[in-house]
Amino acid sequence: MAILNYTTKIAVETTISEIEKLLSDSGVNKILKEYDKDGKIEAISFIIETEKGKLPFKLPMNVKAVMQTINNQTGEYRRQKSRNGSYGQQVRVVPQSMYNDYDQARRVGWRIIRDWLEAQLTLFFLQMVKIEEIFLPYMYNEKTGKTMFQMLEEKGFDKLIEYKGDVTNE
Repeated sequence: MAILNYTTKIAVETTISEIEKLLSDSGVNKILKEYDKDGKIEAISFIIETEKGKLPFKLPMNVKAVMQTINNQTGEYRRQKSRNGSYGQQVRVVPQSMYNDYDQARRVGWRIIRDWLEAQLTLFFLQMVKIEEIFLPYMYNEKTGKTMFQMLEEKGFDKLIEYKGDVTNE
């Protein structure tokens, strides 16, 4: 399967604006855009008022990871299944012109985040989850400069939950 939104032409600024609107409609009361050394947005930080007080979060967009995925799929051929169930000619998944196109990778990465955010916030509005559940890995500690995920990863996930007995034999 090709990377989601890989053909988008929607400007990063448009997508960021849509993300900000989704967040503000969800109760976020502060939004901060963080830029890399080239002046490109690399993360969006925000604060949400919850039952437990104000909580900070940070949504990063790893342009290098998106670019690597696009590069890995550039020029890759796959057989396309036709309507009658047989496999026809091979088709290119990602056009060669997108190879090492970091502007395209930024457009794709932010668009994927926007889509993910919209889906997650829909679960919140349906009262299926709390807002903290959605963003827990992205909870941000300003003192350490790390997200909850980064801190847990450093400590080793396997040490966080104590297992009683062999979970494979339950």
